[in-house]
Parts: sequence; structure tokens; C-alpha cells
Amino acid sequence: MHRTRGRGGGFWRNALLHTQYYGRQVDNFFRANGNKIRDIAATVAPLLAAENPALAAGVAVVGQGAASYSALRDQLG
Repeated sequence: MHRTRGRGGGFWRNALLHTQYYGRQVDNFFRANGNKIRDIAATVAPLLAAENPALAAGVAVVGQGAASYSALRDQLG
């Protein structure tokens, strides 16, 4: 007997397609909200600095990274 073509593509194909889908969703989120995240981080970081300077630095870095990613993706198109 001959084998028929499988339906759906299997586990790895589905995993790949889901990863691509959620990757696009995350990309769109950061493209749309990168500058807002940076502004919020710039507002919150000084308030956190007195209690936990390392956390304040981490928040500032994440905010700047989100804005940089947004700007880079806008330049690349």
C-alpha cells in the first residue's frame, strides 16, 4: 500500500508556526509601544533608585532597549 500525505504537518511544523505567530505579535507590540515603555521606565526608575538601585538600572535598561528596538524596526521597515 502507498502512504497518503499526512494532514497538518506534525508537531514540529505546528511548533514552528506557533513560534512565528507569537514572534510577530511580540514584534508588533514592541514596535507600537517601545517609546511609551521608555517614557514609563524613565518616570519609574528615579522612584526606584532610593530603594533598589540595581532594579532602577534594570528598568532603565529595559525601557531604553524597547525604544531602541522600536526605532530600529521602524528604520528597517
